[in-house]
Amino acid sequence: MTALAVRMVHEFRHEVEERVEADDAGPGRLVRAYVRVSVDPAADQTLAQERQALEVILGTVAEVHEIWRADSRWWKDALATDGLPELTRDLVIAAADGVWATVEWGDPYPPGRTEALRDRLLALTHEWGE
Repeated sequence: MTALAVRMVHEFRHEVEERVEADDAGPGRLVRAYVRVSVDPAADQTLAQERQALEVILGTVAEVHEIWRADSRWWKDALATDGLPELTRDLVIAAADGVWATVEWGDPYPPGRTEALRDRLLALTHEWGE
């Protein structure tokens, strides 16, 4: 079970790394990639729900929680060096996670709304003025 949890953690990191745009050199480029992966209107709802069910099962294993805590610390460290103000970064990431949760739990936003949310979150990474 722990090997599966590690694989899932690394797959998500790889997905985010793949979505960092080559010509994006500004502050927030990793946050924007995280948003692109987490708020993906093309996300397969069935696959997302299967992943959520798997995460529930994995969550019954104590060692998996340590893997997830370590991953959370990794993301916090990586995103902290991405150049966005802390409040903006935390707001955008929390919102992206929330949009993803709607897909995972089987109640996604209606067509067009996910794209609008993604675009607004991406815009926030350019509009910060803290």
